[in-house]
Amino acid sequence: MVKNNKRLEQTIEALCDELYWGLRSFYAAKIIFGTELRLTPTIFDTFYFSCLDQSALILSRIVLAKEDSEDDVSINLRYLANQAENNQSKFKYARPGEIKNLLEKQAQVFERYKPLISILKDQRDQNLAHLDRRHVNDPDWRKNQIQLDLSQVERFYQDLIGIMTIYFELFFGSELKYADWESITRAEVKNLIEYYEAYQSNA
Repeated sequence: MVKNNKRLEQTIEALCDELYWGLRSFYAAKIIFGTELRLTPTIFDTFYFSCLDQSALILSRIVLAKEDSEDDVSINLRYLANQAENNQSKFKYARPGEIKNLLEKQAQVFERYKPLISILKDQRDQNLAHLDRRHVNDPDWRKNQIQLDLSQVERFYQDLIGIMTIYFELFFGSELKYADWESITRAEVKNLIEYYEAYQSNA
């Protein structure tokens, strides 16, 4: 009993942490892309692509699971859903039926983003987690690969926050709060540009 309780606690906290870093990476990429910083040929272009890849990789870790659940030893939302379904009594702040409703909501979100998840799986398997050897014979593979729709990625992240917020509240009895990383990142990048412009004017 204690073991199951601790496993659920650690699983929820791990997935919340993954979302935290995924969001930070995503909004760093999004904000940098919308500024002239992206035009620099090295450092900020590197930041952009690094954050973009990291946000996609983290998202893939959260939502992609092996087809054979018995063979899947990773922590992801399917694993959490299975744990929740089999240990509903561990969610001591949940009213009757709330876990069932949450699992249905999670399934609906995954169904809604099924095309995006398919593209995400393709990117993870071909170039995020490792570089597919077939690319050696196809120098234009990156241009030909179906790209992620970043507005959909952002909405998917926000919907996953909604799901994890409910898991967190039903298990811990407290509200899960994420910082507004879009606003925070936008303000920091704006300050960075202002510092640079001030430096240039005094040079």
